[in-house]
Formats: sequence, structure tokens, C-alpha cells
Amino acid sequence: MSGLGGLGKSSREKLAKLNRAFKDTPFSVLEALAVLGLSSTETSRLLSTLANQGWANRLKRGHYFLIPIEASDPNPIVDDPWFAAANLFSPCYISGWSAAEHWGFTEQIFRSVFVVTAKKIKKRTQSIGGVEFVIRTVKSELIFGTKIIWKGKVKALVADPSKLIIDLLDSPESGGGIGHVIQIFKSYLKSEYKDIEKLLQHATKQSSGAIFKRMGLLLEKLAPTEAAAIQRCKKALSSGYSMLDPKLKSDKIITRWKLWIPSFVEG
Repeated sequence: MSGLGGLGKSSREKLAKLNRAFKDTPFSVLEALAVLGLSSTETSRLLSTLANQGWANRLKRGHYFLIPIEASDPNPIVDDPWFAAANLFSPCYISGWSAAEHWGFTEQIFRSVFVVTAKKIKKRTQSIGGVEFVIRTVKSELIFGTKIIWKGKVKALVADPSKLIIDLLDSPESGGGIGHVIQIFKSYLKSEYKDIEKLLQHATKQSSGAIFKRMGLLLEKLAPTEAAAIQRCKKALSSGYSMLDPKLKSDKIITRWKLWIPSFVEG
């Protein structure tokens, strides 16, 4: 006699184990293997069967998401995309506009999740489990300055407020462009999370001359009383000229900061 949803007793028992371990959480074949105690081949075959019979959704090669029994949609949206990202793109953390929303530095709503990873990813934008992920690949030593977010036994990492600002200054497009980055930086400077010393430490560890150029100019505009920090930015300037936002046409030069800036930004 066939079992529930076409599954036999043995498969149902294995599905129950997976549900206890990975309910509402994406998982890899290797993680399933550890839970089930099966061989790699047996585990892959089981997951393939579960996906074919509608008990699991294959997010990408080697990664699955169990379908809730009560789900009416055979391809449900992943409820917690941060934890999905932690599984899919590890080692990684959430930054950019997603972290800005988390720390309350912006009221703008972004539909995609911004992920910084040390994993080599070919497609910079990926839609997985009904969620769009925008991915930036960096060297492994740049995975630092994070806070842990827990959901049960599962964790995800998010850039701490100061690391977020450094990431935005390093890559303004991760914050939706320099105009929005300026607003986020302004919110940070007015918030309880403001920590100029940590900001400078993170900038030094990030080791990008353009960061100090952009930070120095913006501190002049947004927090001119931070004279010591502005001076430290000047001392850390690298040779050559950078762009305030590499994605924008820039037709003005601020020589003291070695920056090309767009016309809408006052020097």
C-alpha cells in the first residue's frame, strides 16, 4: 500500500527527520546527509524523490527547501531569506540596503536582499525560492564586522552599523547609489550606533583608498565637527583620483579629496 503523498514508510520517516531539522530553513545535501546518516548517493536520491513528488523545492544545485504540509503553493516563497542566504552563499553576511533597513537607517523598501560573500558566484543577481538576491563577492578577509542573528539553532550574519557604512562607501551601488548612501550615513551619524573610532578602524581594515576619500568628503558635509576623523581621512588618502559614485557621470573634481563628484553633490 502506498504511503502519504506517494511516500513509503521509510521515506516518510526520513522526511519527518528532515522536517525536525530544517523546518522553514533551506539546507544542503551535506547537511541532510548528516541528519539522515545515509550515503551521499542515497541522500541525493531521496531528496530528488521528495522534490519530484512535491515534498521539497530544489532551490539550486545541492540545496533544498521542504514544502510545508499546509502549503497551497508548490513553490512557496522562502520566509526568511537571510537564513537562506547563509545556507546558499556561505561564508557571507547581509549588508547594503538590506542591512540599512535592519538598523533603521532608511525608510526605503527594497525587494531584493543584498549579500556579501567570499564564495565565487557567477550570477550577480539570482532569484531563488521566490526571493531576489543581489550578490557581491569579496576576499575572505573582508568578511568581518558582523553581528549574529539567530532563528532557533540557525544563524545569519549582518554587517554591524559601522561596517555597513564602510561597505556603502566602498561600493555605493550596494546602498542604491550615492544619493541614498548619503542619507543612510546621515542617519547613522544621528543614531545610537554612531562610533567614529570603529568606523575608522573598519575603513583601515577594508584597505581601500577610495573609502577614506568618500568618507572624508561626507564627514565634512554631514559632521564637520568631527575634525580629528576628517584629518585622519586626509592622512589616509591614496594616490590618484577616485569617483564618489562609479556608476554616475561625474564632472566636478574636489582636489583636496582627490574625488570626481556628480553635479548634484556640493563640494
